[in-house]
Amino acid sequence: VFCLHVALMVCAMAGSSRPGKLTDRIWRSKAIRAIIASISIAVLCNERCEGFSVGISGRVGWIAPSPLQLQFAQTSQKCRVQRRAAEEPAEQDETESSESVWWLEPLNISQPETPASAGATVMPLFPLEGAFMPFTEHELSIFEPRYRKLYNDILFSGARRFVVPAIQEVSENDTQLAEVGVVFYLEDLQDVSEESDDEIKYVCTHRVIGRVRLLKVLNPAAWEDRSAYLRAEVEPYEDDDEEWVNTTQEEAEVIFQLQRVARKQDELNVAQIDIEIDCNSSFARAEGLWSLAASWADYYEYLLSEREQLLDQDMEQAYWKYDEDDNDDTDDVEFVEMDEDDEFDDGYMLEPENYEEVYETIDMDKLPQPLQKDMIRLQNQYQEEADMLDGERTEFVQLLLQSKSHRARLEILRKAFVDEERRLAARKAVLDAVREIKQSADDVK
Repeated sequence: VFCLHVALMVCAMAGSSRPGKLTDRIWRSKAIRAIIASISIAVLCNERCEGFSVGISGRVGWIAPSPLQLQFAQTSQKCRVQRRAAEEPAEQDETESSESVWWLEPLNISQPETPASAGATVMPLFPLEGAFMPFTEHELSIFEPRYRKLYNDILFSGARRFVVPAIQEVSENDTQLAEVGVVFYLEDLQDVSEESDDEIKYVCTHRVIGRVRLLKVLNPAAWEDRSAYLRAEVEPYEDDDEEWVNTTQEEAEVIFQLQRVARKQDELNVAQIDIEIDCNSSFARAEGLWSLAASWADYYEYLLSEREQLLDQDMEQAYWKYDEDDNDDTDDVEFVEMDEDDEFDDGYMLEPENYEEVYETIDMDKLPQPLQKDMIRLQNQYQEEADMLDGERTEFVQLLLQSKSHRARLEILRKAFVDEERRLAARKAVLDAVREIKQSADDVK
């Protein structure tokens, strides 16, 4: 704006033998001042299209732009974004992809088996739900015929390796595999078919030795008919950075944030992740960031277990609240506990003082209609929350696996800790508010 003023003065002075008076007349002209004001507003909106304004005094504040300013600002911002996208398409794509989980196209069960490309690396697939991190160990029990064959094949070939990608059901007939999976190396195998009457063939221990990127599933139809295990073309998936990259500050921030979460957990008297465990956020393969991330992924299991316990309590309380309203329809209702062999006991009624006892299921057919609706509502609510937690864990694990630098993984871990601290803080605020309400009610009484 200052430059525009100077330019206008120069032009005026250059075209007049009496620059002083002509310049005065120009500045006093309402039309000229309106033009300058319009240009000034346009420039300000262009640079601060979100309403952010810096005054001459240096103070910073938020202003409410007019509709004309907003229209100009949105158009200008759109042009800048389009220009940036045209100049840096690769960088923008990389940023977007790093913030979402990569999934292959749903398995096409009608597609015939295709041969592998020349020179391609083909590995067996064992899709599993769960959290599997590099440099961790896992035990699997093998009972399906197709996976019995998988183990026989990798033992016979001597490879002792297979890929475990994450899996998600996008619809009843559509299944997707994660694009980045981990490589399991078979450390030990025990044949337990005699002890289990052939219900379980092998009990195996594995070490996760790395990551691969799935390029193409060769036999997707096998997923539906279970005639064989899946096979896919893969390529190694490795980090771009090196161990010598200095991330000391970022590692310290991650541990500091974890300590803040632990303090919040202690305040709420809930399960805590042990900050004294022998692992850290370093690049080290053993007891480093991957081990810390695996421990955090296990924390999601605790959150799910906690929600299951709340569901049990809510359902019991809903039943007894209905029973206290003198509803005779609940006389035949039984809370059924499952024994170790998954066979139903005769069942027993839980008294209100026995809320601590955990039951596995309720005989819903014997519930009266109003109570059935309450129970179904609670179960649906639990399922939504469980799906959300499972999705958060899958996203957390897969973003870590997709990242190609230690620094990027540190940021993912730090963000997960920040989000959990906020969740715990919100929970504490709610509990404190409820406690104050109860205290006020008691004081009134």
